[in-house]
Amino acid sequence: MSYTDVFGGNLIFPSRVSYLALSIAVDAVLQWPTEQQITGGNVVADIIDVNATAVGLTVDMPDARVASTGNKVTFNNVGANSFLVRDVTGGTIQTVQPGEQWVLSLTDNTTDMGAWTTFQLGASVAVASASALAGAGIKAIGLLLNQRIGSDVEAATPFTVVNGDRAKCLIYTAGAGTCNLPNAATVGNDWFFMLRNSGSGTLNVLPPAGLIDGSASLNLDPNGSSFIFTDGVNWFTVGLTVASTIAFDFVSIPVPGSGDFVLSGANLNRISYRFTGALTGNRRIVVPNTTQQYWVDNQTSGAFTLSISTAAQVGPPSVNPGDTVIFYCDATDVINAVNTAAIALPVLISQGGTSATTAPNALLNLGAAASAIEIQTAALSGLSGGGDLTANRPLLLDVNNLTAETVIDTAADFIGIWDADAGAMRKFLIEDVVISDSLIDSAGNVRAFADTGGNLQLRSDANADAVPRRLQFTHQDGTVVGFIGQNSFSEEMLIQNNINNADGTIEISTTHASAEILIGNRLRILSTLQVRGGANNTAGINLTTTAYGNRAFLGYVSSDTLVLENLPNQNFDIQGENSITATVVILRTNPNTGVHLFFNNDGEIARSASLANGGFEVNNTLTGAGFERALTESDLGIETESGSFSVDFGIGGGFSDSNSVTIQYLRYGDLVHLTMPTANFGNSNANSCFTVNTMPVGLRPASTRYGSGPCIDNAASIVLAQVTISSGGVISFFAPNSANPPNYGNFWTTSGVKGVGAGWSMTYRLTDS
Repeated sequence: MSYTDVFGGNLIFPSRVSYLALSIAVDAVLQWPTEQQITGGNVVADIIDVNATAVGLTVDMPDARVASTGNKVTFNNVGANSFLVRDVTGGTIQTVQPGEQWVLSLTDNTTDMGAWTTFQLGASVAVASASALAGAGIKAIGLLLNQRIGSDVEAATPFTVVNGDRAKCLIYTAGAGTCNLPNAATVGNDWFFMLRNSGSGTLNVLPPAGLIDGSASLNLDPNGSSFIFTDGVNWFTVGLTVASTIAFDFVSIPVPGSGDFVLSGANLNRISYRFTGALTGNRRIVVPNTTQQYWVDNQTSGAFTLSISTAAQVGPPSVNPGDTVIFYCDATDVINAVNTAAIALPVLISQGGTSATTAPNALLNLGAAASAIEIQTAALSGLSGGGDLTANRPLLLDVNNLTAETVIDTAADFIGIWDADAGAMRKFLIEDVVISDSLIDSAGNVRAFADTGGNLQLRSDANADAVPRRLQFTHQDGTVVGFIGQNSFSEEMLIQNNINNADGTIEISTTHASAEILIGNRLRILSTLQVRGGANNTAGINLTTTAYGNRAFLGYVSSDTLVLENLPNQNFDIQGENSITATVVILRTNPNTGVHLFFNNDGEIARSASLANGGFEVNNTLTGAGFERALTESDLGIETESGSFSVDFGIGGGFSDSNSVTIQYLRYGDLVHLTMPTANFGNSNANSCFTVNTMPVGLRPASTRYGSGPCIDNAASIVLAQVTISSGGVISFFAPNSANPPNYGNFWTTSGVKGVGAGWSMTYRLTDS
């Protein structure tokens, strides 16, 4: 039967070919007869004798979708080397050894690779084909069966696992959702699959019948994964991951306004939250449906409610302004983690209280008199004017009727001072006239006297009896804290102002311009220390030592610390004077309120804070927000990085020679700026774009970015090239079309010198959002 050539070209085979002798020295690709011209070769015949003249050769079958099922071909190896028969995708169908004959039959043509069965002819021993044995979770590679894990992405909820998912890994990518398992009895004993939650919410794994790990369902947290298998009745997990929190963290979020505020991004699944800002209405913080704890500090302002809940929760718990509360989420609702109970008042004595609400009743309940203080004295203790006690009796002092002597009698009244050297009590006489210049006279008395100006003085020019004496100050426990008049040094000289009056200032000053105040040991000041200088007075505090001359020396002999201390609830001010001599507070410290920094007389501009509150606060007077925690760069979540990397305009990238150059970069958060400080030129050998493909991974954008830059073409022509940066990190330079300038592409000349000029730069974003 003949065919007429109507449209030109050669005819195709009218039917299947019965026989083909195929001798190959390289890999061969077969075609169906209906696709091959009559004058062509390498068609699929009923019988193919193959002579492979080299080792490791392959014969590839054509696309199975073009042929019908039932097509058969017999491969007969007539050579000395084995060869491999593969499908159109490169998958193994059968290895044919020398002298073997194999029949291949197409049983499924729904995919390009198809499904093939193999049968060996004339074999003394039957050998199973690996590809014929491959199934779910099994893959044939050569003559061997290998494990295989397929994967599917589940991007919607709910989704249902089916029998065809055996041995697959299903990857879930949505929010909180549900995974419905197949019926255990239907898929049968030993059926299994793998599941990973790559989404942003908890995935509930639900069997239609039976239990999973002994429960009706299983919650798989984000980033959790597990093998899940069945015994035909119930379901079980192997290698189930359990989410754990290994660090406590904190975030402060401004939430001004009203309505719902949905946590997202880096603020998700944190632990400790502080919410700030002025509320204009009731505000709800919406958290995801995941198991998590929330430590909430409400620092918002405004007479409105701040509550914490999931999106669908009704009646969420709230936090009062200024309060801190601990909540937890059970993946459905947010719950208050602490149950508070009211304290019953008054507190009973058996519970550590007084069983009373007033001081007199408390005294009575505790066994004391309501209006007097009872003092117990021991028997035989002597009382002046009262004789001897023969038994224990209470001494009642009526605090409302006590009297005190207001006039000091210089002849009879004195202060007793213990003389440690003599082991005896001495008198400290108070007189109003100067009677002696000795601090300690020959009788051992310490005298205080007033000068003509009314000042009380303790002064000694010399000891009259040349015996060392001292004025000793001691604590109640007997430890010595100071000496005056003794030849041994004092551990501490205590100057203390206990006068509760603005005029009660202790001043240490000089009246001569060159005079100095020398502090040889430790000076402890519990009131106000003023160092003032006038027009003719440059007074100051100089710390010196005789061993080192005019050297500043702070504190004790082995320390370099000057201690300035104030009592609790008292301020310590460091002040200055402006041009009109008005006092200006610069720095104020207080043990109860920390350190406060002032500017001129404008008021307080900054203050210290606790470590839990950030350590430092500033006064934002421009916005009226008041004191706010000083933010750092890490609070803003902006990452800054700079550096450089070397690139190569190499052979095969539009050049006939290789040239290296350094590109500098600056990354600020999501923005990247590239700069090429020096020019890069090379000899052109193609009109195609030239590229750089060695960019660091961290600088590669999510999708292609476009820019421009000056370039040199054919050694002299300056062109404005189009520059692209791909997601794979390839930088490409395209030349404009001289005939149609707006178009860019492969329009470089193939000779001369081309390259990028010095100073080329480009700025782009890393992400598409």
